[in-house]
Amino acid sequence: MEILIIISIIVQICLILTNILGLPGNILAGLIPLIWFFSGHLPLTQLIIIILTIVAGEIIEFISGFLLGKNSGISNKSLIVSIFGAIILGIIMAPLFFGLGAIIGSFIGVFAGVFVYELLINRNIITALKRGIVVFKSRIFGTVIKFSLGLFMVVLTAYFLF
Repeated sequence: MEILIIISIIVQICLILTNILGLPGNILAGLIPLIWFFSGHLPLTQLIIIILTIVAGEIIEFISGFLLGKNSGISNKSLIVSIFGAIILGIIMAPLFFGLGAIIGSFIGVFAGVFVYELLINRNIITALKRGIVVFKSRIFGTVIKFSLGLFMVVLTAYFLF
C-alpha cells in the first residue's frame, strides 16, 4: 500500500510540473486523490479540501492573467494568442537544455504571442512591448501560485493517505 502511495505522489508531482507548460497540471494531478477516494482510502472531507486547493490555484491563475491583462488594455484575443504561443514555443523548445527549454519556451511564447498580435493590431511597438511584458509577468505570478498550490495538494494527499 505504501508503495502505491509513493508512486501516486511521484505521478502527481510529474503532472503538476505540466503547469509550467500552461497545461492543467493540478487538475490532472487531482485525479489521483479521486482514485484514492473511490478506492475507499480517502474520506470525502479530505477530497473536498484537495479539490478546493485545485480550484483556488485555477482561479488565482485565471484572475492574475485576466485582470492584469485587462487593466493594461489587452483584448481577449491577445490572451488566447498568448496561450497558443506558450504551448507552441514550449513544444518547439522542449528538446533544448535537457527539457528545460519547454519551460523557457512557454514563458517566451506568452510574451511573443501577445507582442506579435498587439503589434499587428495596434501597429505600435511600445504598446505591444508593454502589453507583452504585462502578460509575461502575470503568467509568472499565476504559474508560481498555481504550482505552489499544486505542491501543497501533493503534501495534503500524502498526509491524508499516510
